[in-house]
Amino acid sequence: ASSTDYNNPPKKVIDGEEHAYFPVFYSQGTTCDITGKPRTTTVMYICIENARNQIHSLNEVSSCNYE
Repeated sequence: ASSTDYNNPPKKVIDGEEHAYFPVFYSQGTTCDITGKPRTTTVMYICIENARNQIHSLNEVSSCNYE
């Protein structure tokens, strides 16, 4: 697992604008029917001024691995 440099966080383009985000990795989810391994997810907390608290997107980047 990699660590986040909070003084230089990774960035993601959302609606055409680049925003810093802070990833949090979760593991040991329910067992995946496809891989037989626990599901995992990375939640990317993104701070956008005047934005609502909401889920922007949910993607399955590989079998039972979500972002």
